[in-house]
Amino acid sequence: MSVLTCVFLLAIVLEMLITPEDITAVTNWKFRQKSSLGLITGALLIPMALVAHGNQQCGSNLMCYYQLPSLAVTVSLLITVSIGQNLLQRFRIWLSSALVLAGTFIVSFILMRFPQQFVEYAVFLIGGSVLGLSLLCHLMNSLPESFSLGEAMIISQGLTVLSLEVIKDFACPVTSSQKFGACLQVLVAGTINVGFLLRPVCNRIFQNQSIRTDKVNQHNKSTDLSWSGSIYFYLIFAGVNFFALFPWLGFQIKEFPVFYGLKFMFGSRDRVFLMTGWLVLVTLAIAVVGTTTSSSTVVRKYFHLIATGTFVSGLYYDPELICLASAGVFFIFIVLEVIRVLRVQPIGGSINDAFQVFVDDRDGGLLILTHVYLLVGLSLPIWILSGGHYLQSGKFLPLYSGVLSVGVGDTAASILGSQLGRYKWPETKKTMEGTLAAVVSQTVCCHLLQSYLGVVSQCHWLMIFASILLTSFLEAFTDQIDNLILPLFMFAILSVSNG
Repeated sequence: MSVLTCVFLLAIVLEMLITPEDITAVTNWKFRQKSSLGLITGALLIPMALVAHGNQQCGSNLMCYYQLPSLAVTVSLLITVSIGQNLLQRFRIWLSSALVLAGTFIVSFILMRFPQQFVEYAVFLIGGSVLGLSLLCHLMNSLPESFSLGEAMIISQGLTVLSLEVIKDFACPVTSSQKFGACLQVLVAGTINVGFLLRPVCNRIFQNQSIRTDKVNQHNKSTDLSWSGSIYFYLIFAGVNFFALFPWLGFQIKEFPVFYGLKFMFGSRDRVFLMTGWLVLVTLAIAVVGTTTSSSTVVRKYFHLIATGTFVSGLYYDPELICLASAGVFFIFIVLEVIRVLRVQPIGGSINDAFQVFVDDRDGGLLILTHVYLLVGLSLPIWILSGGHYLQSGKFLPLYSGVLSVGVGDTAASILGSQLGRYKWPETKKTMEGTLAAVVSQTVCCHLLQSYLGVVSQCHWLMIFASILLTSFLEAFTDQIDNLILPLFMFAILSVSNG
């Protein structure tokens, strides 16, 4: 906690002293428009969630492997930002390498919690730190104007933790009870790997087909990819899946992935009924997309309500199914976004036209990520706790952090705030009435979850209300992507309170 306090204080100071334009002048990174740096949330949320998860794992040393690289990336970046423009411009390459190691050893020195397996610890720490900072640079250089610095930090740290988990488990034999976790890893981590493997292919397609975007913020409104380029894309994509992801998963679970997936999904009648209900909700969502010609706050939050119903029913009846299904949908969303950006025939243009209706002022650059952020926000608490006994019961309150903060609180704040709001918070568009609606709706939802669904919490009601209140104020004052940061913030507070 001492490291988190130091990081918090340093992030506050840098947030007040440095603007996005200052960092752009040094690194040529272009941030999402109308957003601050987001250093406070970017520096703290992933480490806070990992510390909270470590508490739920009864203080296991294993979580130290993940906390330290995440903190080291944060410290390295904050030191980099604070050094200044002139020094960075002259010694950028050397400083990047040196600061990664500096952040690593600063965190190590403060914590002084070296496990017995020192070599394994050192490999995880240094390798994870270098990987995290490399991913951050890759995101900012490849996808300009798509993220704030804080959002890119959260994504890069999350991918680093996931990569370390995959590396740790790759050489270990998987028991029958761990096959579910292996499938989850491959779906989420495989999505990222597919994206990186397809990047050279996408660049070549852009060059060969002479695809040009009018403006970055026009979300790639260009001509459709030719059929030859589209076929080339599909062949490469199929090859990556059949010759990389399928063998990887098959090696882990010692079973053909398709057969295991079919048995998992259709192994019981309850799962079939549950998936049928989800299919009905998905059909309703697709119908709304197909018939809507203009977007509004109410229409966008309609998808929040559908997603909330899906996740609540999944956590109550079959937590493992909703966990694996959310990872599968994440994979599909990323693939569809790649197809949309490249305008791959025959569906790329249609997907692009349908998504344009739902673009809001927080979508920037080439990407439209609102729906991806919603899915990730609802799923993150479930994915984080997927390896423990809390997921099996589905009745642990922190599992519902995404549902409460995004599905209920953010929806109520947006709808009631836009319709009835009169008094605005200082220096923001959010209204006091919307924040009050968020607090009341989440409090009522917590009561209903505990009274009728048997959701349990080991902390006092005052702590639950405090977490709701803090999350609602964060929603009111942040200009970061709330679907991404609110669930992590609430999960960390609820988990620590329950620890």
